[in-house]
Amino acid sequence: MVMDQVLYSDKSVVVSAPTGSGKTVAFELAIVRLLLKTDGAGQQDKIVYMSPMKSLCGERFQDWSTKFTCHGLNCLELTGDTELDDLSELFASNLICTTPEKWDSMSRRWKDNKMLFQQIKLFLIDEVHILNDPNRGATVEAVVSRMKTLQTSCHSATSNHIRFVAVSATMPNYNDITDWLSTPSRPAVSFNLEEKYRPVKLERVVMGYPFKEGTSEFRFDMNLSYRLRAIIDNYCHGKPTLVDERFEDLDIPELNVLSSGIGMHHAGLDTQDRHTVEELFKSSRLPVLISTSTLAMGVNLPAHLVIIKSTFFYNMGVVHEYSDMQLLQMIGRAGRPQFDTSATAVIMTKMSLKVLVKAYRWYWDFLSFLVSLHKNLIEHLNAEVVLQTITNISLAVEWMRHTFLYVRVMKNAKHYGLPAALDKADIETRLQELCLRNLNLLTELSLVHVQADTSEIMSLETGKLMARYCIAFETMRHFHGVQENQEGVADLLEVISGCAEFCEIQLRTNEKKILNSLNHDKNKETIRFPLTGKIKTKQMKVNCLIQAQLSCLTVQDFSLSQDMTKIFRVGQRVTKCFMELMYQGKNYSLLLHSLLIYKAFKTKLWFDSRYVSRQLDGIGQTMSLALANSGLSSFQKLEQASPRDIEVIVNRHPPFGNHVKAAVEMLPKYELAVEQVQPYKEKKAVLKVCVELVNAEVLQEKPSGQTSHQAILLVGDEANNIVYKCRIL
Repeated sequence: MVMDQVLYSDKSVVVSAPTGSGKTVAFELAIVRLLLKTDGAGQQDKIVYMSPMKSLCGERFQDWSTKFTCHGLNCLELTGDTELDDLSELFASNLICTTPEKWDSMSRRWKDNKMLFQQIKLFLIDEVHILNDPNRGATVEAVVSRMKTLQTSCHSATSNHIRFVAVSATMPNYNDITDWLSTPSRPAVSFNLEEKYRPVKLERVVMGYPFKEGTSEFRFDMNLSYRLRAIIDNYCHGKPTLVDERFEDLDIPELNVLSSGIGMHHAGLDTQDRHTVEELFKSSRLPVLISTSTLAMGVNLPAHLVIIKSTFFYNMGVVHEYSDMQLLQMIGRAGRPQFDTSATAVIMTKMSLKVLVKAYRWYWDFLSFLVSLHKNLIEHLNAEVVLQTITNISLAVEWMRHTFLYVRVMKNAKHYGLPAALDKADIETRLQELCLRNLNLLTELSLVHVQADTSEIMSLETGKLMARYCIAFETMRHFHGVQENQEGVADLLEVISGCAEFCEIQLRTNEKKILNSLNHDKNKETIRFPLTGKIKTKQMKVNCLIQAQLSCLTVQDFSLSQDMTKIFRVGQRVTKCFMELMYQGKNYSLLLHSLLIYKAFKTKLWFDSRYVSRQLDGIGQTMSLALANSGLSSFQKLEQASPRDIEVIVNRHPPFGNHVKAAVEMLPKYELAVEQVQPYKEKKAVLKVCVELVNAEVLQEKPSGQTSHQAILLVGDEANNIVYKCRIL
C-alpha cells in the first residue's frame, strides 16, 4: 500500500512505522518517482532531505551519492559542520541532505533567490516526531510552513506542487501531520504500521529497583551502574549493547578505555574519534557503547541490546523524566535487521514506577504531538517578513494557516490558552490577533514597518539582522536598550552575557567554587574584569566563562567546559549581530568595542592577548604559553624568530618551526598612513587615510578558496562620533 502511493502518485505521504521496517525505502521510491516523471528533463529540480541528526544526514548523503549520482542527481551534504560561502553550490545540487537548523539558516538568505524555492519538488522529512521537541520543534515547523507558504506564492496553478514525505518510528497523532501536509486540491495520505511489522522482534524488559526517600537521583543512578554488568551478561548474547547514560556530570574516560571493550559516545568527542567509535561498534568489534547525550536522537547505531539506565535524566543540572516518545525512540535502536531476528530493550527504573511503565508506556496511541511554534512565533514571523514570504497582513494570516500550530489549535484550543468552546472562525480570529500583536511588537522595535493604508509589511535593517543571525526577539530588545554609558568592553560583556540565547546555561551549586576562584584568587591569574561579589546568577556565570576562555585560564570541570563550548558556539553569531547593529549607529566607542568583542569571540582570545599563536594550526594551550613566556607574544615577533628557536621553545623537531613561520607569513599584513592634506581651518581639517595590504603578492599564492578576509577602517572624533567607516574586503 505504501509503495503504491509513494511510487505511483504525487500525493504527500506520512508513514509511521517501527524501526527497521524500511522507512528509508519510502524516501527512495519518492525520489525514483520524481526521476521517472522528469525522465532527465528536470535537471534543475531539487530534492531536500531533512533530518534532525547530522549522522543520519551523513549516512543518506554517502548512500544516495552512490545510488543516484549515476542518474544525474548531484548530492550535497549541508549541516552545521558544512562551510558554504555562497549559494552557487546549492544551485548546482539536486539532492540536499540537511538539518532543520541549517536549512532554516540557509533559506533565510534566499529572499533574492526565489528560483531556488521554485526548483524544490520533493521535501523528505525524517524523524518528524522532532516536532514535539520543545527546543527544535519550532524550527522544523517554521521551515516546513515556509515551504508550504512559498508553494502558494512561487508556484503557478499549473506547476508541480512541493511533495512532502514524512516518516517516523514514533508518531502518535500521525493524522494531524497528514492534515498539516495536505492542500485543498491534493490531500495527503497516511499509513500507521503496527509493531507486528517490525522485522526484528523486540522483547521489552522493565526492571524496578528500590529508591529510598531522601536519596538523590544521582546516587540512585550510580547504584544502577553497578547492576549493568549482570544485565549485559544476561541479555546481550555476545552481541553489541547500547547503554543510555544521561548524567551530564559523569566523568567521561578518554578513548584508551576502548581496550577494555567499552566505548563512549558524547558531545565532547571530536569528529574523528566519534567516527572511530561508531565504526568499531557497527562492525561488532566494540561490545558496549555508552552514550551520554545523543542516544535518543543522535545515534543511528542499532544494537542487539539497548539499556535505558533510569527513566530520569539530568539536563543543565535539573532532573527531568523521559517522555514516552523519547523512550520509544531509544528502544527502537534495539534490533539489527541484517544480523538479528530478535532484540531486547531493558528499562531500569524505580520500583514505584515499574508497574506504571509496564502498564502504559507501550500503549501510546492516545498521546499527541504538541507544538512550540507559539513560543517562538515572533522570531519566525520576522524571518518570513525578511524572506518576503509575508508581505502584507493577509499573507501573515495565510502563513499561520500553513503551520502545524494551526492544525493543533483547531484540535485542542484549550492547551494553547484559548477557550475550548470556540468555533473555527473564532479560533482563526484569535490567531490573527496573535499574529498582529507580534507584528506590533516588531514594529515598536523598528524591526519591521507596516504601511497603515495598504497593510504592506516591509523588513527593516535591524529585522534583517535578527533573522540572518537567528537572534531572539528578547535579545534584540536587550540590545535596543544599550545606553551610551555602556560603551566599555566590561559593560558590553555584561550586555552579551544577559542575552536570551544563553538561557539554557544553568548555574549549578557544585560549580560556584570553581567560578568564584576564576573571578577572585590572590594566588593565581583570574579573569580580566572581575565581577562584584560572588557568582550567584547564570548571567554572571556566562560572563565569567567568557572571560576565562579569552584569558586562556584552565577550566578542568567537564560540565563547565561543555558550557564554554556552547557559549562560544552561540556567542559568535550573537556578537556578530550586536556588532552589525552598532555599525548602523554613530557611536564610535560602542562600535569599536563591539568589533573587538566579536573579534575576541571569533578567535577565543582577547584582542590584545599574548597567546596569539593559538590561532595557528598545531599550536595549543601549552605551546602558546611557552612561546608567550619566551617573548614571542605577537605574530610580528614570531615572523622575526628563528625556526630552530621556535622548535627549542615548544620542544618539537624540525621542520615544525618552518611550518609556523610559513603560516605567519600567509597572514594579511596592513599598513595604515594618515596625512593632513589641508591646514586646520574653521574647526575643520582634511585628512588622507591610506590602507595598504603590503603582502598581497604572498597571499596570491594561497590555495583557492582561502584568500578572502575582511578588515574594517573606523575613524572617530574626540566627541565620540563616527567620522568614517568602511569594510575592506
